[in-house]
Amino acid sequence: MTERNAPASRLFSDAELAELARPPREQVEAAAQRSPEDLRETLLGLAGRHLRFSQGYEPWLSAIYDFLSERHGADSAQRAAAAEAKLADAYPEAAGDAPDSAQLEAVAHAASARVAAGEAGEALALWDSLSDALLQHHDAERDRISLVLSHVYRTYGPEELEACHRYCAERTLLRWMPRDLERDPADRLRTWAGMQLGNFSRLSIEEDGEKFTLRQDPCGTCSRQIQAGGHEAPLDLAIVREACPLSFGDGGVPVYRTHVAVFHYLLPMERGGVPWPVIRCPRQLGTGPCRVLLYKDPSRTPPEHATEMGMPPTRALPASPTRS
Repeated sequence: MTERNAPASRLFSDAELAELARPPREQVEAAAQRSPEDLRETLLGLAGRHLRFSQGYEPWLSAIYDFLSERHGADSAQRAAAAEAKLADAYPEAAGDAPDSAQLEAVAHAASARVAAGEAGEALALWDSLSDALLQHHDAERDRISLVLSHVYRTYGPEELEACHRYCAERTLLRWMPRDLERDPADRLRTWAGMQLGNFSRLSIEEDGEKFTLRQDPCGTCSRQIQAGGHEAPLDLAIVREACPLSFGDGGVPVYRTHVAVFHYLLPMERGGVPWPVIRCPRQLGTGPCRVLLYKDPSRTPPEHATEMGMPPTRALPASPTRS
């Protein structure tokens, strides 16, 4: 660990932390007050952040289907696709299709023209409409993943669901972990805060000498999915009932939330002895605040956070080769 990653005094003022957590609509409103050019740049940047988060579901979904085909045969993948088809019942408008780059450019151009004409309210209305479309796309992709994970759990049980998460993590998010752990702590905070806003979370950030605490209330994925009734008809997403690591030792956890146990606790603990990062999800079907604890020196993340979240004691193992 380099000197720049050592624990330090505060790196951000309260005002700077508040700005990093500023809701997208407030950012658009402030940009509209500055200039049409600022509005266009801000709008495209925020829309791109939302899209990048949603696009991250694509390789994850592909990995789930690869897992099913390799472990259980092509028929299993076909049955998962049938389960995924329920998405159309919840999203009748083309299952939450994403705006394309041409549409984003058109909205940004129109909004900046409105500001130039002194019509900031109309510009904000254009952002609101675009944000709603991006939100629907985000939620549809989140629910698509959840439907296929529900199929894995209901067909094969919690052990295979954990195996599926392990398979997917090694091919997606965990590939980014080594690079993330070596980055400057201020840059890490900016990235993680941007991801949470891209996830449609309502965010606040605190800092102490050792860490940043990103408070999502609600979280843009699990909590909003529960609040929207995703575990009822028409989606009827699975709830993992068994008390096991996937359910943080409790049971009664929404299937989407179980990936946190593997992606951020079990595998990082096995590889490096500490969580990456600490994510303190609400218990069971709770929708309260979700906290991400981002330690300035990741190696100094207390491993006790894992047992506090219901994870079993885990011995750090040598990193396994990344499979293509």
